[in-house]
Amino acid sequence: MKFAEKLSKHRHKIVPAVALSIIVLAALGFRPELTAWFSGRPLPTASTPGAGTKLDVGPYAVAVGFSPDPPKQKGNTLIVEVRDKKDQLVAGADVFLRYRMPPMGSMQEMKGEADVTAPGDGQYEAKFDLPMRGSWELTLGIKKGGQGGEGVFNMTVGVSGLTVSGQGATGSELAASESLPTHAFDKQTVERLRAAFGAYEQVRALLAKDSTEGLDAQSKQVAAALDASAKEATGIPKPISAALRRASEAASELGKAADPDAAHKPFGELSRELVALAGADPRLSEGLHIFKCPMAEGFQKWFQPSPRLENPYMGQKMPECGVRSKWQQAAADEVHAHESAPPGGDDEISHYTCSMHPSVKQDGPGKCPICAMDLTPVTKQEVETGTIFVDEIRRQRIGVRTDIVKRRQMTLQVRAVGGVRYDESRLHDVNLRMSGWVQRLYVDETGQRVKAGQTLFSLYSPELYAAQLEHLASVKRRGDGGEMLANLAQASRTRLRLLGMSGRQISALQKRGEARENVPIPSPVSGYVVEKQIVDGARVEAGARVYRIGDLSKVWIEAEIYESDLPNVKVDQRAIVELPYVPGKRFQGKVDYIYPSLDRQTRTGRARIVLNNPRLELKPDMYANVYIDVDLGERLAVLDSAVVYTGPRRLVFVDLGEGKLQPKVVKLGVHVDGFYEVTEGLSAGEVVVSSGNFLIAAESRIRSAAKYWESSDAAK
Repeated sequence: MKFAEKLSKHRHKIVPAVALSIIVLAALGFRPELTAWFSGRPLPTASTPGAGTKLDVGPYAVAVGFSPDPPKQKGNTLIVEVRDKKDQLVAGADVFLRYRMPPMGSMQEMKGEADVTAPGDGQYEAKFDLPMRGSWELTLGIKKGGQGGEGVFNMTVGVSGLTVSGQGATGSELAASESLPTHAFDKQTVERLRAAFGAYEQVRALLAKDSTEGLDAQSKQVAAALDASAKEATGIPKPISAALRRASEAASELGKAADPDAAHKPFGELSRELVALAGADPRLSEGLHIFKCPMAEGFQKWFQPSPRLENPYMGQKMPECGVRSKWQQAAADEVHAHESAPPGGDDEISHYTCSMHPSVKQDGPGKCPICAMDLTPVTKQEVETGTIFVDEIRRQRIGVRTDIVKRRQMTLQVRAVGGVRYDESRLHDVNLRMSGWVQRLYVDETGQRVKAGQTLFSLYSPELYAAQLEHLASVKRRGDGGEMLANLAQASRTRLRLLGMSGRQISALQKRGEARENVPIPSPVSGYVVEKQIVDGARVEAGARVYRIGDLSKVWIEAEIYESDLPNVKVDQRAIVELPYVPGKRFQGKVDYIYPSLDRQTRTGRARIVLNNPRLELKPDMYANVYIDVDLGERLAVLDSAVVYTGPRRLVFVDLGEGKLQPKVVKLGVHVDGFYEVTEGLSAGEVVVSSGNFLIAAESRIRSAAKYWESSDAAK
């Protein structure tokens, strides 16, 4: 029997079987849609999004998913279902969805916003295309009647599902989720937490090498140190205690990971809590560098003691992927940095350029004619502020280093050249009050040491001789009685004293009863003969200075201070004096006096330092180096290597994090020990580039507005 005849004969059996098969296949293929049709519920593509990812956005419970799932680069729809606390669908809400890929390497940040429609009550669809494949950060915002919030999650093109990184929080709560209240841990707790950070570094090093050997043991050390900190520390705020508990749980979960890929998520959660703890007590972050990987899912930051980037999320596949970040960066910036500016705002594109060849510039996107890389957009705000992007790899190649701007104890040392001088208050002149002749000279050398009362020379003076005779006669006649004779004796004694004889010499004259022709002239003070104006047999007139005697037990140092340094020099400041020809010998003193005038030719002023000179090491007219310490107190300071000179301006490059560097004009004060005082333009805590400025400045000059680099004439 032919096949056609057999088919015709059994047609009444075959047709129902085929129809039933078609119905079964349709039921299997369209089961969710048929169920929704018979139940009266919305279709699954609008109500059961993707794998059913749920999160709380402010007061709303939200279910989200993709159509298609896994998402593609083009033609994506994020399906959103919004319910209130009573599990009722919420209609008429303002819903937005923003997508963002952070900067990576030489690639700048990419971002955009989806078109949102509401096909049904409580149902919303956000449709968008992505500029490229990879991992993206999505921010979903919902607002109605003054209530609302934002949720943040991550997605990867070609991978099903979503990873929630901001579940159950409003926008402000999200900012707080990665920050903790400031708290100073006690000494023992700090040591335990540092032990946890040390074990964390061992875990990070393993993951950076794509290894899990010893991961369980190191994770247990982290958990044990965190548990001990939570149990034994006193006075810890509840948010910090909760962070310690979450960190311990993450460490325990990390130890169970069978391979590096499974370890990345718990490692990120552990990093999140430890970064927050370091923000609570900055002592924990001392000596540690923090980085961010834009390709990582979930929490994207980690920290390490080495400044050389070793990415634990990417391992050996992309070990240098990432950018340097900041410990104190506000979480709100993390949450909202991806939000697009309104049209015509600061984020409006100015031009396109090549990250590797800044001289390339054109109005629209395209390829670099030098290296064929895709051109990246440069916003008007970046042009105006001179902001440039330098990834971590390029920083290492050109030797970029950074330093934190902070207040430092500054002591200015004013250097000056000085000379040793006699202490003018210890100089004494020997003058004669009568004329005469030098009969014998006992001190006949300049520089000779003399003592007080020592005879300098003997003098014959007719006037002094006559006064001696007169005094002897009046003394003899005083014995005859009478007030007049007594007054004459006293007057003659006074005359001898006024002529220069001491009371001791007059008493010796009375006792001897005989006048001396050659009267000895004693030294009035002890010291050294500075000047000698007489010789044996010389005729000396009344009033002549015959000797100058100086006491060298104390000397003056007169320092020549530059006019610019004079305002910083004050009386009683500490001073150090060194002799160039006596290495290692230092004399300490204080500024005793500052002279009120300047030398017209050298334009220097003088400061006087008084020094003890018991060993006579300091001799008049010696040269000396003088160092005066000026305590300036705490002042905001920056390394001098961080300053770039641009004619009339002084610039520094501030590290904004995420690879961005921005030039800032600063005003400088004093320069002390490799640091400049910053009087305007910076604040404490900012991070500035301290080396590699030459290449950074060259690129900024090419890419930025000319206002930072123009000449002083152009600036006017």
